[in-house]
Amino acid sequence: MAKLIIRRRRHLVGCIREYKVIVDGLKTGRVKNGRQLVLDLDAGEHELFLKMDFSRSKKLRFSVTEGEEIFFTCEPGFLGLKLQASEAFEVNQVHSSDNGLDLTLEFNWQTLVTLLLFIAALGLIIARTYAYMQLEMIKTVDHLAFSGEEVCIHHDQTLYMLTPGGWLRDRVALAELGISGTPADLEFTGDGRLLVGDYDSKNIYLCDLDSRSCEPVKFSKWVAIRDNFKFTYVKEKNLLYVIDTNRHSLAVNSMSRPESMSFPGIKLSYPNDLILGKNGSLLIADTKNTRITSVELDGSTSGYKEQLDLINMTGYSEPSTSFAGVEGLSEKVAAGAVSSYPSPLALTDSYDGNLWVVVADAYINYGEIWKFGQDGERLDKVSLSKRSIPQDIIRVGKKLLVSDSEENQVYSIDPVSGRISIFGDERFQQILTETRQNRDNFRKLKNNSFKYIAVLLAALVLMLLVHKRSQAAKLKGK
Repeated sequence: MAKLIIRRRRHLVGCIREYKVIVDGLKTGRVKNGRQLVLDLDAGEHELFLKMDFSRSKKLRFSVTEGEEIFFTCEPGFLGLKLQASEAFEVNQVHSSDNGLDLTLEFNWQTLVTLLLFIAALGLIIARTYAYMQLEMIKTVDHLAFSGEEVCIHHDQTLYMLTPGGWLRDRVALAELGISGTPADLEFTGDGRLLVGDYDSKNIYLCDLDSRSCEPVKFSKWVAIRDNFKFTYVKEKNLLYVIDTNRHSLAVNSMSRPESMSFPGIKLSYPNDLILGKNGSLLIADTKNTRITSVELDGSTSGYKEQLDLINMTGYSEPSTSFAGVEGLSEKVAAGAVSSYPSPLALTDSYDGNLWVVVADAYINYGEIWKFGQDGERLDKVSLSKRSIPQDIIRVGKKLLVSDSEENQVYSIDPVSGRISIFGDERFQQILTETRQNRDNFRKLKNNSFKYIAVLLAALVLMLLVHKRSQAAKLKGK
């Protein structure tokens, strides 16, 4: 009989797995990390290869004579298992059983540092993934509504009810109303009930906040909401006008019966807000067309007379001085990489008949609030902080309220003086502050972890190369 002796070198990769030893097409044993396997063979020619799951070594053919000992070494390779003939070595730690596991590793300093780097990188990847998931769950302030007696503000899947003076009265979780999605818009109907647009289900619900109950608004089969949408309610006609942003369309729905129709003649491009003007016309923030367009209704349930351009934003294409404070934006505008035309996102009218419009750059990296007179001329502009992104604007008595999603804040603006103040009492501000701090902390964790992961992975590759050279030096010295 001859002897086949296989030694598996200690290695971090696959250290808890066994290599199956296949001789002449038959599995004859297993070899564990840092161990040896001794097999008895008949004299003659044989074929040998190793296998672990989908990885395997090359097949080697060899011949042995009676009483001869032949030696092989194996270890993980770049694209599989590495098996090669070897000079004679001392036979010890013989293992030919299929039972048990050997987790023994050669913990020199290279292996220890490599293992620590790997654990640190894995921990940072988990932390970055967790931060990303938390940021997706945090919802800052966006939509506003005013009933005449109280202000409704959506923040983090909860509706907060405040007095016009900013005192927090009540809070209603959307889950209590049976709404699990993110609100697309809010609007009071005039009788104390609230219309809530569900962005995820593409439905509009009529909700009674006192009884915590909602029922869906019924649309006819001819009108369907595809994606992002906004709406406004006309109490005198009991009609609900809806703009579908991604369909570039305007539709009207009767609240008293399931009767809906669209306005095929209206030309829009990604509209983002609409209100009912003082003259009975619909004013629409036509975002991609960079204009405020007016749709004059004809007095019937669903007809209209004409569509007119009320304000054309292309007349105000010069970069704002406030935009110059945003890093990199002024260079993009100067280079023509970004359209310098401001795009309207939301609008409302003030008690003096002027129109207030939330405008943003092409990437919505920054926003301002512009004031227009009844003739369509820009009279003034209001800038918030450098990183503000205003989302919604409404009129509350003689003042305006603006929601800022980036600062997670609600501001009150005096239309006459332009004075800006923070809206909400101490309890409401504490809620906003906690959410803002949590979001900022998760953002820091997400951004910083990426840098550290890159450094750790580079160090890990370097240590693997050092470890490989060290192993090669040991083998060369034997």
